[in-house]
Amino acid sequence: MSIASDFPAQLPRFIHYIKAWNPTRITDEVINIYATLASV
Repeated sequence: MSIASDFPAQLPRFIHYIKAWNPTRITDEVINIYATLASV
């Protein structure tokens, strides 16, 4: 069974992981990193 043919079945799980990944929190962390670098 190839990954390509299995992809549609995996799509809901991928969407779940993307939502659980919480881009807002990641963005806040990136901003904090840039702020720290800018203050050096």
